[in-house]
Amino acid sequence: MSVTDNLRKLAFSARKLRLNVPSDALVLEVGSGDSPCPRSDVLFELTLDSFERAGGKTIVDRPLVLGNVEKLPFPDKSFGYVIAFHVLEHMARPELFLSELQRVASAGYLETPSFWSERVNPLTMHRLEVGVEPYDGRQRLVIQRKRRPDPDPELTTQFRRGLVPGMGFDRLHPHAWVTRYWWKDQIDYRVVNPEEIIEWPELSELAPSEGRDPRTIVRRVLKSAALCARRSTPVSLSALLRCTDCGADPLLEEHGSLKCPRCERVYPVIDGIPHMYPKAERKAAAASRGSQP
Repeated sequence: MSVTDNLRKLAFSARKLRLNVPSDALVLEVGSGDSPCPRSDVLFELTLDSFERAGGKTIVDRPLVLGNVEKLPFPDKSFGYVIAFHVLEHMARPELFLSELQRVASAGYLETPSFWSERVNPLTMHRLEVGVEPYDGRQRLVIQRKRRPDPDPELTTQFRRGLVPGMGFDRLHPHAWVTRYWWKDQIDYRVVNPEEIIEWPELSELAPSEGRDPRTIVRRVLKSAALCARRSTPVSLSALLRCTDCGADPLLEEHGSLKCPRCERVYPVIDGIPHMYPKAERKAAAASRGSQP
């Protein structure tokens, strides 16, 4: 691989450091995991554990909320920008996820594995294949629900046989491996097979990672740089949150928890982290984190 190819890959790996976000925007990052974007002001995750994650447990270095991305606990348009790195491809119901992003923010950035790379080298934890296409003078997402969680063994074998020096795959531009999508006001998308229903195991049934970070040394250095470069913005989480059951806001701070003034639902705050799961999921989420519901 040439020096130019290596520099190109290095520049691409540093994209979180160079993400162009309005300087005055309050930024939410969903699915922040173990490598949040430095520009994010508020982080949102399903769990503190490392389910469906490459490198380890959730980073807690700024305000963090736990909950379900299909029912975000924030009022309408409470953020100027929302970031979602490699989250959409995990969604069994992409319409709900995309609708919530548009509801809580005015603009944002989405990134997933590219459609073709997911097809030839898939991960069983990914439920969707995601690409982009021209649409009405701009770009829109193209989403296809996977028909089964297991990859095509022959297709995968043939692809990996091509990943040898001289065959060209290792010289592809890094952008070829991911789908990148910027949006403002609305997310344009179409689902290729809306009739397909995904009924694979829930996250709690999937094996968590063992905490090993598969990143190269250079990418680990960039990850550390991103964490050091994060913006420190004073944020009052209680003022930003709303009830996931009835939608009321603001919530009341009461005895180390948050209480809905309308339906009186109480949300625990553990180690400064609000646990904002919808009521139906509260018991399952508590069981996965080893605490009381």
